[in-house]
Amino acid sequence: MKEHSLVYFTISAQMAVGSFLIIGVVYWRVGRIASAAESVHLTGAFLVLIGLLMALSLLASLFHLGSPQNAWRTLSNLRRSWLSREILFALLFTGLIGILILSQWFRLGNLYALALLAGLTALCGLALVYSMARVYMLRTAPAWNSWLTPAAFFTTTFLLGNLFVGTLLAVQSVFSPLALSLAIESVLGGLGVGLTILLLLEFTLLPLQLSVMAANEIENKFGRPLIQLYLLRLVPVFIGVTLAGILFFSSAPLNLPAALAVMAAFGSVLTSEVFGRILFYESRQPRL
Repeated sequence: MKEHSLVYFTISAQMAVGSFLIIGVVYWRVGRIASAAESVHLTGAFLVLIGLLMALSLLASLFHLGSPQNAWRTLSNLRRSWLSREILFALLFTGLIGILILSQWFRLGNLYALALLAGLTALCGLALVYSMARVYMLRTAPAWNSWLTPAAFFTTTFLLGNLFVGTLLAVQSVFSPLALSLAIESVLGGLGVGLTILLLLEFTLLPLQLSVMAANEIENKFGRPLIQLYLLRLVPVFIGVTLAGILFFSSAPLNLPAALAVMAAFGSVLTSEVFGRILFYESRQPRL
């Protein structure tokens, strides 16, 4: 399927944006419970991983272009093209993350300047996800052309960001001193609440998405299996979120088996989201 590169780009970019927003909460919470130095050290390592994830997603997006050497031309129509805006915000988001990483490494700027830079980065990330959704809201694709597309994209953003950072925290907790482990435990409890809300949102959006498909006779063009696959993909996301939520709500610091279980939960949800994005591309109604 030629959309493989787009599946990777959209999923990984959304996960990077969600993760960046979540580590802002981690930075604040760990700084209050443990220390500012621990907070900077912890989130700085996560920031490098997010930057790498975003860089790889941009690389993957080039494979969808007929001529990657002409990728710069996608920025030529910012006034009218959501695709141009998507690429612009992707580049800005990635570049600002790089500046934040360098600022932490070389201790550049004061706290207020870094907070302003982080806020600008977060806004570019949110604008990236919104622009990404608007690219697909086409009149020629009725299954995509509704508010459900940005709603689904933002749900994926926060769900994967929550679990990616939660997984990193769970692993970090195993090898951290008690004070930092307790701070991480507090953060994971908050992430567990967020996961519960996001799971309910996933289960709310799906019937609405299926109703849009039915109204546009998408199921008649692709057959019943597509509807069944949409329902099937909820199984791994339910299992993964439930398992992660139970572990995040645990009253004790996580041990190695628990951290491995969180990794498995993240893998289950990531598989579900990738599968769902493939189905999203398959649900496009062909031109008549």
